[in-house]
Amino acid sequence: MGREYLFLIDVGVWVLSARAVRSLVEQCGWNGSAWADESGPGFYDLYGEWGLHLGSEPQRVDERISGLSTAVAILPEGAFYHFGSSRDVIESSYRLQNVVKDQTRYGGVGADPHPKQFVINGSYAGSLGRDENQSLWIENSHIPESWTLTSEHVLTGIPPNDWTLAMGPGQCLDFVPLADGRYGVRAYGIDDAFRGAMGDAETRWLGGSVGAWFARRGLDLEAAGIDPALDIQAAPLFPAVALNELNGARLGWLLDDDPADDASLRAWWCDGERLSATALSEQADLERLYAMRASRRREALPRMAANYRRSILYKLDLMGTARLMAEGDDPLGALPTLPAETPPLVRMHDAMFRAAICREQQSESGAAGYEDAAFAALRETIVAAGAGRAVQPGCELLEDQIAWGRSPIRVDLAGGWSDTPPYCIEHGGAVLNMALDLNGQPPIQVFVRRCQQPHFIVRSIDLGTDECLRTYEEIGAYDTLGSSFSIARAALALLGFHPRFNGACFDSLEQQLTQLGGGLEISVLAAVPKGSGLGTSSILAATLLGTLADVTGLEWDTYELIRRTSVLEQLLTGGGGWQDQVGGLLPGIKLAETQAGIDQTPVVRWLPTALMEEGIQSGRFLLYYTGITRVAHGILGEIVRGLFLNSSACLETIGQIRQTARLAHDAIVRDSESGLIDAVRRSWRLNQMLDRGTNVPGVAQVIEQCGDDLAATKLLGAGGGGYLFMIARDADAAHRLRRRLEAEPLNDKARFVEMALSETGFQVTRS
Repeated sequence: MGREYLFLIDVGVWVLSARAVRSLVEQCGWNGSAWADESGPGFYDLYGEWGLHLGSEPQRVDERISGLSTAVAILPEGAFYHFGSSRDVIESSYRLQNVVKDQTRYGGVGADPHPKQFVINGSYAGSLGRDENQSLWIENSHIPESWTLTSEHVLTGIPPNDWTLAMGPGQCLDFVPLADGRYGVRAYGIDDAFRGAMGDAETRWLGGSVGAWFARRGLDLEAAGIDPALDIQAAPLFPAVALNELNGARLGWLLDDDPADDASLRAWWCDGERLSATALSEQADLERLYAMRASRRREALPRMAANYRRSILYKLDLMGTARLMAEGDDPLGALPTLPAETPPLVRMHDAMFRAAICREQQSESGAAGYEDAAFAALRETIVAAGAGRAVQPGCELLEDQIAWGRSPIRVDLAGGWSDTPPYCIEHGGAVLNMALDLNGQPPIQVFVRRCQQPHFIVRSIDLGTDECLRTYEEIGAYDTLGSSFSIARAALALLGFHPRFNGACFDSLEQQLTQLGGGLEISVLAAVPKGSGLGTSSILAATLLGTLADVTGLEWDTYELIRRTSVLEQLLTGGGGWQDQVGGLLPGIKLAETQAGIDQTPVVRWLPTALMEEGIQSGRFLLYYTGITRVAHGILGEIVRGLFLNSSACLETIGQIRQTARLAHDAIVRDSESGLIDAVRRSWRLNQMLDRGTNVPGVAQVIEQCGDDLAATKLLGAGGGGYLFMIARDADAAHRLRRRLEAEPLNDKARFVEMALSETGFQVTRS
C-alpha cells in the first residue's frame, strides 16, 4: 500500500461496531450484568493489548477478539497534526491555517497567509510584528497596550486589566476561573513538561530548573511547604487570588529571570493560598470559563466585521455566528456598511447573515428584506456576467419555413447540487449526467414560424394554452408568478426583444418587430411532467434559446446557450445550476466540471457508452415515473440559504456529492458496473442527507416494493418526486421488479418509460 498512499504510522481514530464495543468492555471485566471488580472497569490497553489481536496476521489470538473483522480507512490527502504540547498547538494550528496556499480557492473572500500569531476570542490592543512576535497564542484574553510581548507566549483566560507587564520569550500565563470568583494564576514556560520531582535539579519550570526559580526569589521548598519528592504536577505553585489582588509587579515577580528582592512579594506568594496544576484542573469553574469565552467571542465579532476585507468573518458558519451576534447590543449596527465595490459574494453573505440575525431577534420582516437582497445580488451578478453585450436579433427564417428544435432530457447520476450557485462560484462543481430520449424521441421540442403581425404568439402544446405578447412590458414580466409562459418571456428578453438586453434601441416592441418584418409564432412541447426531476424547465429554456437564436441569426454555440440558460434561470428568480442544460444540450454520458469563479462555463468530458447501453438494452437499467411531482423552487431556496450562511453540514455534504461525480466517472471509464452501483447508492444517500424531504413516503414505498431485486436507485433532480433511475441486480431481478410494479402501481400515473441514450443532444433544423 505504501506505493500508492502516503503512510502515517499512527492509530488516531478507532471506529467500533456494537459487537466490538461489547468485546472491549468484556476485556475490562464486564460479565454482561456487572463488573468483575466492584470498583468498576479494570485497566485494559486499547493499543498495546486489544489492537494486537486484530488484523489479518494478529500477534495474539483470542477468538473473542480476533473474530472481529477489521478494516483500515484511507484518508485522502491525510496529514498528522500534533497537539501534545503548547508549542505543538501553535505549530499545528499554523500549518492548518496555511493548508490552502492558492488564494483563488477562498471563493469570495481572500485571506493573507497566516503568521504564527493567534488571537482567538479575545483582543490585543498593541501592535504585532511578524518577525519580533512569532509563536503567539492569545485565547479568551484581554491584553492591554501596556503589556510588552516578545515571542513564544501562550496567554489564556487573561481578564480585563490595566497592568503594566513585560514578558520575556517563552513565558506563558493561564488564568483559571474558580467557583468562588477568584482566579488560579498559572505561570509556566512554553516547553515545561510538568513532570519530575520538585527536588530534582532536572525538573523544569518557567524554562529553567525549578530549584533556580526558588533560589532567585530567596525561597526554598521547605519555606513554601513543598515536599521535595512531590511531583511538580501536584505541587502548590499557583496563587489563587481575587482580581483586585493582582498587579504588574506581582505577575512580573512570578515570571522574571531576575526578579526584585522584595519581601512583600515573597510573603504574598508564600502566605497566600496556592493550588497545584492538578487542583486547578479539578477546581476550574468550567461554566464561568465558557461564559467568559462566549462573551469575548461576541466582543471580537464586531472587530472581525470591521476588518472584513482580511478577516474570515464571512467564511464562518454564519448561522451560529448570527446567534452569537444577536446576544449583543445592536448587532446589525456592529456590522460594517459595505461599499459598492465590495465583491458580490461578500455582499450576498453579508445580506443573508443580517437576515439570520433578524430571525434570531424575531424580526421576520427584517429578515425577509435582507434575504431578498442576497438572492437579488446573486441574480444580478450572474445576469451581468452571463448576458454579455447588448444583442440585436434579426430574422433569418423564410415566410414558409418552420424551425424545429428538440432536446433530450437529462438523468443525473451524481454531482447534482454542486452546480448550484453560490456553491459552484466559490468551490466549483462536478456533475455526471446523461442525455436520454424517451419512448423513441427527444421529449423537449420547439416549433417557430413567422407571422406578419408585430407580436409574439406563444403556445404550449402539452398545456393547451397560448399568450400573445405585444409590448416590452409584457415580455419583461417574466418573473410574474403563475404565468405559463415565464420561460418564453425571459428567453425573448435575453434574445434582444427587451430594452434591458438590446441596448434600448427601439421605442417599442412593435417598432422593433415591424422593422424585422413581423413577429413569430412559437409552439413548445414538454412531453414530461413539470416537477419530474429530469431538468425539464431548464432544458426547455435552453431549447427555446437555441431555436430562437438560430432563427434570429445570433449564432450562439452550445456553451453560450449553457451560460444564457443560467442567466434565464436567475431572471425567473428560481435560481438553479448549470447541469440541466449541460445534460440536455450535449449528447451521451459526460462529466461536466467548473472551477471556482463567476464564469461557470463547464469543461465537459465524454465517457464511453458501452456500460450504459448494455444495461438499458438488457432491461437491468430502468426509468420509472412515480407519478409524484415536486417543484424544486422551494427546496432550492432552502439549500441556497444554507450555502449563503456557510452551513458546515450543507457544504460538507455537497462536497461529497461533487466527489461522487468523479467516482461515477471512474466506474464508467473502467466499465465497472459494481463501481457505478456504489456511486449511485452513495449519490442517493447524500441527496437524502442534504434534503430530508427528498425520500417522500410514495417514493419510499416504491423502493420497498422492489426489495432485494434492486441493486441501486436514485431519485432524479432536486428530489421528492418524479423519476427513479433503477439498477436491478440481474436480468431476472429486473423482470420481477418490473412485473411487481406494473401489477401494483403506486398511482394511476406511475409507469415505466422506455429510454435510450441520445447521440445528438440539442438539434435545430428548418423545413
